[in-house]
Amino acid sequence: MPDSSAWRRGFPPPPEHRIRFVDLTTLPYPAHRWLYCHWREVVPSVRVWRGRGAPRPLPRAERDLGGFTFDDPAGGTCTLNEALLRSATDGLLVLHDGKVLFERYLGDLQPHLTHRCFSVTKSFVGLLAATAVHDGRIDAALPVAHYVPELADSGWGSATIRQVLDMTVNLTFEEDYEDPEGDVVRSRRAAGTLPYPAGYSGPQSLYEYLLTVAQAGPHDDSFQYVTSNTHVLAWILQRVTDTPLATLLSEKLWQPLGAEEDGDLMVDPDGIAEAGGGLSVTLRDLARVGELVRCNGVVDGEELIPKAVIQDIADGADRQKFAKAGYREFDGWSYRNQWWVSHDAFGAIRGLGIFGQQLYVAPGAGLVIARFGSQRIAVDDALEALLMSAFGSLADLVAR
Repeated sequence: MPDSSAWRRGFPPPPEHRIRFVDLTTLPYPAHRWLYCHWREVVPSVRVWRGRGAPRPLPRAERDLGGFTFDDPAGGTCTLNEALLRSATDGLLVLHDGKVLFERYLGDLQPHLTHRCFSVTKSFVGLLAATAVHDGRIDAALPVAHYVPELADSGWGSATIRQVLDMTVNLTFEEDYEDPEGDVVRSRRAAGTLPYPAGYSGPQSLYEYLLTVAQAGPHDDSFQYVTSNTHVLAWILQRVTDTPLATLLSEKLWQPLGAEEDGDLMVDPDGIAEAGGGLSVTLRDLARVGELVRCNGVVDGEELIPKAVIQDIADGADRQKFAKAGYREFDGWSYRNQWWVSHDAFGAIRGLGIFGQQLYVAPGAGLVIARFGSQRIAVDDALEALLMSAFGSLADLVAR
């Protein structure tokens, strides 16, 4: 288990344990474990207000699941506690039929602290955008340029909203998190979430960056995971509603859900939300969103998200288009409205973020699992397989 206890400790911290914005490109592991719980102290953010009402309680029916044993894909068996340590888990919360079965925090994370969701943020945006489509505010069959003419000459100009929602836009963009000068890093610099290198003269906002991304070929042939799709989707959503994303999240989710804490949403130098991975929330509030999805968009009899939107996500998209992307660990899956759809016996869908962020919703088992992590590398297939085995086995356990 990585130890980040020395970072940012002291008044002031010693130079070797400082974490500043200018250090983000060279920050050594495991300083990230502190950083993921404290993003708003380093990068500009806006609040996702929870409102003035009391938090909606999470009933508890706790079980000691730490010793729960499941098959380890690497061989043998593994307990849940062992998996949490091996996978650098910062927090795990398991709900069954809306009640807390298991809740554990490790490292710097505490119940009241927000943790960066990374790309689970996309699934939140997907809920809002798909609802706007359902309500007739956005026509998913229209091209992006209909709503954002500025993108007419970009890779999204002729793509439809549906293709953006399901990420079947063919772009000259490679989602490579390890390339220090790749598309991901360039987009992060433009968003103001990484410092500029000496002599930098590139885009200085998210929207400026999106104008530079070109089309690579015909759209809608195959799934291509590109974070910038969600930035385009959020641009459309904010334009048609004339409302910032943080306010939409507050009004449509955080307040009516009865969230415990405000969320934090990173913004670029122009104050535009980093919609592809910039949201930070508490573990319990992440689980509340999962429970909303499990319950078909209804909380205490109030419909926050139309049932048809949840069903559309659960039905998934074209599995053959998804298969062309070559995700071996997601064989038979699809991607719909910014959610990963398993098509398994429990109808499991997932919001996924790099470094181990997960929101797992299995309606057929009555199960929701919220998980935050600080893994060493962005995408670790072995740890992903371990967690998938753990979550599937927990679904089997509670569904008996």
